[in-house]
Formats: sequence, C-alpha cells, structure tokens
Amino acid sequence: MSVKHGLLAILALGDDYGYRLRGEFDRRTTPDTPLNVGQAYATLDRLERDGLVERAAVDAQGHVFYRITADGRDVLERWWASPVTASASRDELPNKVALAASLDGVDVFGVIAVQRAWALDLVQQLDADLSALPPTPQGDIAWIGLEARRRRSLAELDWLEATSARLRVHDAVFDVGTDMPRRGRPANRATASVGVQDASSNRPRG
Repeated sequence: MSVKHGLLAILALGDDYGYRLRGEFDRRTTPDTPLNVGQAYATLDRLERDGLVERAAVDAQGHVFYRITADGRDVLERWWASPVTASASRDELPNKVALAASLDGVDVFGVIAVQRAWALDLVQQLDADLSALPPTPQGDIAWIGLEARRRRSLAELDWLEATSARLRVHDAVFDVGTDMPRRGRPANRATASVGVQDASSNRPRG
C-alpha cells in the first residue's frame, strides 16, 4: 500500500498529527500490512520535504499537526485517477479501494472504473499476444507467463465487480475516529512558533 498517498488522503479530511494518522490509516485499510508509527512519521517527513504537507499547529498537549498543501492535493487527485499497475505490490489495489470507500468525498466507484478499464485493456492486449505465439517450445514457455497474467487480470475484474456490488449495498464511509491514543510528535522550536490550537476540533469533511 502507498503510505504516502494514504496519509495524504486522510489529511484531505483535515489537519491531524502522526499517531492519529497512523490509527486512521490502519482503520481504513486491510489488516494485512499494519502501519507502524515510525513509518508514519518518516513518511510525513518526506511529504513535508517534498512540499506535499506542512506543519499547521501545535495543540496544548504538544501534538504537531500536519496539513495537506495544494501540491499534495494535486498528487492525491492524480493517484485516485490512475490505475494500480502490475508493478505495484499485491496489497496496493485492495487497500486503495478500501481507503476510497471509507473516505467522504472520494468517488470509490470512479476509482474502481479506472482500474476496470485498465484491466480490460490489459486482458485484450494479452489475448492478442497469446494469439500471436508460435507453436514452438519457445512459444509454450512464453504462454505460461502470459496466461498467468491474463488469468490474474480476469480474477481482478471479477473482484472489482463483486466489490462494486457490495459497496452499492453497504455504505462504507465512516467518520474520523475520536478514541485514538493521544500520542504524537512533540513540538520543537521549529513548530512552537506556528501557534497553538487543537486542530482536531474543526476537521472539515470533503
């Protein structure tokens, strides 16, 4: 799963701090690859370095809040509009769809449609490649790999259809958790001058 894009997607709901972002990430994705808090903060550091998030405020408990920037929103929108390709990790697609389904303001059926169109194109290309194989031992070896990819793509299409049908019956969107542990990166001199507020009290939706 892309931790970078997952954290940006959650920050699009409103400012928050690292420990709660980690909790929201785990709530909104499949349980196979839980995110540890060190990875969450390391990713936030890289996002800040790249100008995709910025430090927003420090609350009375010393939690450093992060805010998504305009560049971060652009990166996130491109991610939602792009398919998960075969080069991605195996859990990328189900986690992306799960995250989209849980977030208010994200068109999960649009995400599924983008992925379905990509998978259909891939199946058609693989069908053409398989038809062009020569009836030789080399052709047989090539068939093994191509047919494996074709069958995985067909299975993906079946899963996308089943997922879409279930989500049309069950609305998976849920609010930001209010029972997260109140831990977080402490303020330092670089953040203390930003101002003090509890940004969790006015998280915008959308």
